Amino acid sequence: MTRKEKTIHEEWEAVHRGLSPLSATFLSSSDPQTVLDAHGVYVYQGDRVLDIGVGTGDMAKHLHQCGCEVDALDIVESARDAVDQYVKEFYITPTALVRSTYDLAISNLVTQHITDRELAKQVSHVFRSLKPGGVLSMQCAGSYGSILANDQTSVSVELLLNGSVTRSYAYTTAIIEKAIRGKKEIVLTEGPRFPEYESYWYYLHISKPRRKASRT
Repeated sequence: MTRKEKTIHEEWEAVHRGLSPLSATFLSSSDPQTVLDAHGVYVYQGDRVLDIGVGTGDMAKHLHQCGCEVDALDIVESARDAVDQYVKEFYITPTALVRSTYDLAISNLVTQHITDRELAKQVSHVFRSLKPGGVLSMQCAGSYGSILANDQTSVSVELLLNGSVTRSYAYTTAIIEKAIRGKKEIVLTEGPRFPEYESYWYYLHISKPRRKASRT
């Protein structure tokens, strides 16, 4: 692990422990059902769902109350406290995810906090953890002058922590195409625009094909 990666981990540990001036900002909460509606995804009782970037834990709680079996993925162990009573498994690295497990994986307000390298790693392993027919839904941020994070050494911890990394749809799709081998379907949905910040959101559904029925 590089020095910069350790630093960003330490920063997020402080945020989740309430020891950072940014704790109140980044551990604020949006209504979970509103988030799911914005992503254009539906959950059903018995679904196995992966919550990526747990924040306050409200999404994991809502999914649990909907009758889903919930697991969580976050960058630091201290995030576990927010979701421990709602999740079956808690992961701090996507490499530990079990193949063909989830009907849905949802990532909200996460991609703008990570480098291209980490995004590719996360997408690759999360996609492998989807069941056939499963979907990874990602909220992404773009801007009219996107700040790209392709080089780990050129991205400041402040930029990552503040969620200032933005990528165009084409750029993000190129990362996904390179990270995921095999067939997948990528669907774009446009989100809100923020002219005052010269930025916008968009949502990507990355679907794993269903298995074809075997011939008898």
